[in-house]
Amino acid sequence: MKRLLVLAALCAFASAGLAQTQPAKTMPAGHPPIEEMMKAMGGMGGGGGMPGGMGPMPAMTQNAPKGTLTIVVKPGSKGGAPVGEKDILVELFHRGVAIKKVPAKLNGDGIAVVSDIPLMPPVQPMVTLEYGGIPQQGVGQTLSASEPEHRVEMKVFETTTEKPLWSVAMRHVIVHWDAEHLHVTEMLSVQSASDRAWLGEIDPKTNKRVTMVLDVPPDATEVKLDGGFDDATEITPGKIVTGGALFPGRSEYRINYTIHAANGKANLPITAPTDVGSMMIFLPADGVNVTATGITGGKEVNMGEGPVRMYRDSNVKAGSTATLAISGLGAEALAAPTTESKLNAKTVALAGVFMIVLGGIAWILARKPKTAEVPADSKKKPTKREASRTA
Repeated sequence: MKRLLVLAALCAFASAGLAQTQPAKTMPAGHPPIEEMMKAMGGMGGGGGMPGGMGPMPAMTQNAPKGTLTIVVKPGSKGGAPVGEKDILVELFHRGVAIKKVPAKLNGDGIAVVSDIPLMPPVQPMVTLEYGGIPQQGVGQTLSASEPEHRVEMKVFETTTEKPLWSVAMRHVIVHWDAEHLHVTEMLSVQSASDRAWLGEIDPKTNKRVTMVLDVPPDATEVKLDGGFDDATEITPGKIVTGGALFPGRSEYRINYTIHAANGKANLPITAPTDVGSMMIFLPADGVNVTATGITGGKEVNMGEGPVRMYRDSNVKAGSTATLAISGLGAEALAAPTTESKLNAKTVALAGVFMIVLGGIAWILARKPKTAEVPADSKKKPTKREASRTA
């Protein structure tokens, strides 16, 4: 079920056309960046490109067909320093699990060629190097016997301590429940208008840099960071605080948590960390009662795979809170005939497509928060109206 929730969030994001544009961040061990997992699906067999837990890992066969990976690294910031000769690390993943590490070195033009890569099993490469004082990563497409050669072209960015214009382009919340718990998955697509990686602001209480603060329900348990976050992230009661660099373009973050239901009741508050262009919440369409404040919708949408309840809002202001008051989480409600609702990957993806067809791509783009490029050498700080604010 958890795997379906994760895939649902990915499919819904993909259906809205929100492609990742910035290099990957440092991920937990064994996890290639989430923005590239969708590219790998279907090319690796089974659950290719997804995190671990997909079955036993085959050993790399040295007598297998060999592949070649060409890596080209270029500066992505205006006036950025040439990449030049640098040590890099190429990690090879199969089904989201690292099975081999290959050190390599870029030449003076920022190019490296890694050959003799065993292709049994097929592998997805992730390239890591240090630039601007922080690790930066890029992920390539799957190398296999049928596609033994690939090229990874990645941009690396200078860093800055000047806060960029940033916002959440889209936030999807998918909720499942049983008689005693809400199981919540959130996925956020964050966009930065700068051409530099922002290192965050100093928190005077901790003297640590912070790029984003996400509120989670104060009674949330089993809070897990499943994508986009790095080792600079801390989970505290009611908050997720990350100091990981915010890269130019889009960055995707994914979290999971559980809320205990007392006497069949639970509240789910969702607070905007900054301006949010579009927010959608998907719930099962069963006998459970839901009262929403701060967000509209809730009608059943039947996409041919069974009904789901969908709430949505646009142009959500920073600090705004939408709350779902859920009651009736008992055996009788959960066993109601309407529990044929299939809140799965295909249904949620279709719901996302339905919203696009209903409103049109132009409508969605028009509803996104308007941001402007900040010149890299500008000393002007964004005004309160222009800048997004962390919660």
